[in-house]
Amino acid sequence: MLSHSHSGTGLSPERSRWTLVALFVTLSVHGIGISALGHLWSEPVMLPPSRPLEVDLVAPPPKSVPVAQALPRVKPAVIRPPVRPMSPTPAEQPPPTVEESITQPEKPPLPVTESVAQPLRPVPPVPVNPPSFDAAYLNNPKPEYPRAAKKLGLQGTVLLRVQVSAEGQVEKINILTSSGVASLDEVAINTVQRWTFVPARQGDRTIPGTVNVPIRFTLN
Repeated sequence: MLSHSHSGTGLSPERSRWTLVALFVTLSVHGIGISALGHLWSEPVMLPPSRPLEVDLVAPPPKSVPVAQALPRVKPAVIRPPVRPMSPTPAEQPPPTVEESITQPEKPPLPVTESVAQPLRPVPPVPVNPPSFDAAYLNNPKPEYPRAAKKLGLQGTVLLRVQVSAEGQVEKINILTSSGVASLDEVAINTVQRWTFVPARQGDRTIPGTVNVPIRFTLN
């Protein structure tokens, strides 16, 4: 009966077993493949780093232009002498018109004045009035005649050169001409030494000056 049942299905027990094994192996291979694909899909694919791309821009070589074609053609400059206008000859000059024939009287040329530098005239100096000693208000004493010279009858004139300050005081006395008698000269110097003078004056100011003072000794 068993043989009859197996023959009814058409498959033997051994063949059914191998069929199941083949089906299991196929399903296992498919599962492993699906899991591997899932794993690859979940993890990013790490690619090796690529080297940067370097590009050098090389300018194309310039086109060689012939020298004759590169330089522009310059026409040589022609230098011509300046043309001076020809003055018409007396025969070629046109006749004067009526307006030109009525000539206006020519004005005489202005005299040329030459600037002549005038010499600078020197300013005359202000005159100086010398000191004086004969003013009445000075009250200058007269010299006393020496007794010895008077007894001997000696007489003479002494000329003194007196230097007077701006205040009218005697600063220095020199004998220009002696009387010939020492006593008379000495009395003359001592007397004038005590005098007061009107100082020299130049304009509105007093200045130092000198004056000659004669002293006479006479018995008459």
